[in-house]
Amino acid sequence: MNNGVFIPIRLDSERLPEKSLKLVNEKPILYYLFDRILKSESIQSKKNIVVCTTENQSDDKLESIVKEYGASIFRGSKDDLIQRFYDANKFYKFNNILLIDGDDPLIFPEHLDLVLNEQKKFDCIYTSELPFGLNVKSVTAKGLNEVYEKYLSNE
Repeated sequence: MNNGVFIPIRLDSERLPEKSLKLVNEKPILYYLFDRILKSESIQSKKNIVVCTTENQSDDKLESIVKEYGASIFRGSKDDLIQRFYDANKFYKFNNILLIDGDDPLIFPEHLDLVLNEQKKFDCIYTSELPFGLNVKSVTAKGLNEVYEKYLSNE
């Protein structure tokens, strides 16, 4: 199976701008998230980790940090996350897509594997009732396409 990860991130957060790039032990917090994802048995390559950001100039710095790590980047709509995910998967063509928030660097790799193993039965699956910042969602390409076709954008 062709598994991938989409991580939505924008650097222009109002509460804590550039939080994903803040350094902990001289390393961007985002890199800790990438490292944990790669401990999953289901994600085989840094290239299968895709940061889905906006086309805004404010996210240029994010693009260079992501590429420096060796992960992938997709730039799309600022306000329409469904559109951004849909367009990203038209390019990357993953069969199963983990959706992990960019400000959740402490996710458990085991949860990624559990969710993807259960994905075989469902088009969309997610963990629940875990502490804030540890839940994971996953959608199949088919499920993402169905959502997109029925989705009414605000743009």
